[in-house]
Amino acid sequence: MSIINWIMEKLTGGGGVPAGATPEEQMIYRNIQAIGLHHFPDDEGAKWNIDSINYENGMYVVDTSPVPHVGYEKIRFYMRNTSVDGVASADCWENGEWSGLFSS
Repeated sequence: MSIINWIMEKLTGGGGVPAGATPEEQMIYRNIQAIGLHHFPDDEGAKWNIDSINYENGMYVVDTSPVPHVGYEKIRFYMRNTSVDGVASADCWENGEWSGLFSS
């Protein structure tokens, strides 16, 4: 493994990008740790695991399961684009359903 690959693995939490992911999905996988930390700065030790990525109504809908959880077991990010600042809003999984958490 090259030093660059090792650094990228550490920065992204070591999560792999699934085969067949689009370039946009690959970027979300690479950015998910920074996205999670940006929106949940008090939970800097959380590893953000992506459960699914869908593209709906012009937004990337990214379901995550942070470990340890950040007050909620699952967070759903609605993203305008694949950057850290691309998050438009987020929902949390609570009592068996998605509930609005924040919007920017």
